[in-house]
Amino acid sequence: MKQCSSLPVIVVGTGGVARSLVHSLKLNNIRIIGVITRGGREAEEYISEQGLAAISYGAKITDPCVCVLSVPDRLVAETAQKIALPEGSVMLHTAGSIDMSELKCSSINYGVLYPLQTLHKLKQVSFKDITVCIESNNSFTKSVLTELANTLSDNVVEISSSQRLMIHLAAVFACNFTNFMYSISENILRDSNLDFSLLHSLIKETTEKALHTSPSLSQTGPAVRNDLNTINKHLSLLADSEKHIYEILTEIIRDKYGKK
Repeated sequence: MKQCSSLPVIVVGTGGVARSLVHSLKLNNIRIIGVITRGGREAEEYISEQGLAAISYGAKITDPCVCVLSVPDRLVAETAQKIALPEGSVMLHTAGSIDMSELKCSSINYGVLYPLQTLHKLKQVSFKDITVCIESNNSFTKSVLTELANTLSDNVVEISSSQRLMIHLAAVFACNFTNFMYSISENILRDSNLDFSLLHSLIKETTEKALHTSPSLSQTGPAVRNDLNTINKHLSLLADSEKHIYEILTEIIRDKYGKK
């Protein structure tokens, strides 16, 4: 196990990213000073279960540390301004779509530790196999952040805020939208008293092809084949909201592959 001799950490938030971060910090024996949260029973129970100290906003932080903001993107700048860090500390956020400069009013040392993974509070995962994207505003922050990131992950990439935003955008298509399509599939099967597990092997093979071949080269289905009979049959079975999605995606695929 790699050892980190850098600063201790304060985690802000108790959502999915925060919980997997805490899990990874513990796995790597990195000292956690405590967790800052807005409160609430669930958050307080989690902090207690983890054996961590609960720190309130406005509490005096005396020792230099790395403060990692794992809060919703829209709250990053607002939250950072509520936390006063002592000299020699570093302020980081974990958001995909927020520019690093949003932290410049909260600390002279700031940066980004962005885990490129879908993370949920119900499943805590190690950062070891997750791509972690980092960005720093000066050499001190870079040194501290690089050591921390390389202790947590075996795949650390230094990127700019503009690059990170494009990665986040791509990830929304690859992960969030894709998962929503899974949920539609699950509902369609459930309505016919069928189990979603029937699609597991299909999903795995689709993912494997995407990872080992260009997704553009491995596209299949009735839209690529311009199979209008099948397309119309499918449309007749869908409710209006799902039908709208099906029509839009079919049109886009037909445009891309020249099947009109």
